[in-house]
Amino acid sequence: MSKICKSVSKEEQDHILEAAKQYNNRNKISGVLLCSSGFFFQILEGEETIVKDLFYNKILKDSRHKDIYTVLQKSTRITFFKGYYSKFNCSDHPDLKICQLKKYIEKHKIQDNPDRFRRLLIPHLATALTNL
Repeated sequence: MSKICKSVSKEEQDHILEAAKQYNNRNKISGVLLCSSGFFFQILEGEETIVKDLFYNKILKDSRHKDIYTVLQKSTRITFFKGYYSKFNCSDHPDLKICQLKKYIEKHKIQDNPDRFRRLLIPHLATALTNL
């Protein structure tokens, strides 16, 4: 999760989403990138070295967002988005409140418990993906 810098326009957000979609699909990274209420929320799944390279060498260095908060970083054979390559959405849908999700995750220290994170995340993603 990260906070979008105020100087980033809607058009630039759309460009970010399209560039991420192309890069991720080309590199067989599955997941989702949501943009709502001034926040990005992203899940990346794929080959570990490719995902780490993307995260550490591109995402963390991108000045168009700040306050990057890693919820969970874990190797696993279980995936949320197997066979679902990157599709992205900018949404101000009232049911999608990424800032509230972030506060809940911080309050309950979800990053220490992947199963708890999964249970929390599924309803939010269902709402967001329905609106794609």
